[in-house]
Amino acid sequence: MVKINGMETEKKRILVVDDEPSITRLLKLNLEQTNEYVVRAENDSEAAVAAAEEFQPDLILQAGGAIGGGGVSQATLGRGDQAVNREL
Repeated sequence: MVKINGMETEKKRILVVDDEPSITRLLKLNLEQTNEYVVRAENDSEAAVAAAEEFQPDLILQAGGAIGGGGVSQATLGRGDQAVNREL
């Protein structure tokens, strides 16, 4: 639980996906330092799809088409999985 605007709430879950580990590591560290997010980072498209299904993120941050040419969005949207189709 974290207080946001005076209200206690669960930390938001963010999945960070990029093929460059230094980018995902930096984003993860910076987001977690706010103490408002739980962040999971993946650098492989198959691992990212599995992570999205298991971690149930509130938000997926990814470089467009960075992994495997199609990125995680095509992989998840192609599966028709409602749990991971909340991507912005």
